[in-house]
Amino acid sequence: MPLALAAPPAAALAGVCAAWVAIGAGWSSVETPGRLVRRVVDRRDLHLAFAAQFSLSHACWLVACPLAGRLGTCGLARAATTPAVVAVAATVLARVLWPASADWAGQLPRAGPGRTGTRVGP
Repeated sequence: MPLALAAPPAAALAGVCAAWVAIGAGWSSVETPGRLVRRVVDRRDLHLAFAAQFSLSHACWLVACPLAGRLGTCGLARAATTPAVVAVAATVLARVLWPASADWAGQLPRAGPGRTGTRVGP
C-alpha cells in the first residue's frame, strides 16, 4: 500500500477500504461454505466435519505462510508469481480430475427432516 501512504488522506482511506473489500471477497470465495457442509453432513456430525475442515485449512496455512516468507527473500515478483502458478495448476488439475457432471447441486445429499446426511463419525 505505498501508494495509499502518498495519497491524500481521503483517497488513501478509500483505497485501503477498496482493497479490504476485494481481499474479503476473494477470501470468502475460496473458503468452504458452511451451507455446503451443513447440507451434506448429518447434524450429529457437524462438529466433526467443521473440525476436519478447520484442521485441513490450518495445515495448509502452516505450509503456505513459511513458504511465502521464504519466497519473499527471493524477490517480490517471485513471491507473488509462485503462489499464482500453484493456484492455476491446482485449478487445472481439479478441472481435469473432477467428474464432468454439470449438476452437482442436484446430486448432493440433503440432510434434514426425514433424511440424514452422510455420517462422518462412528
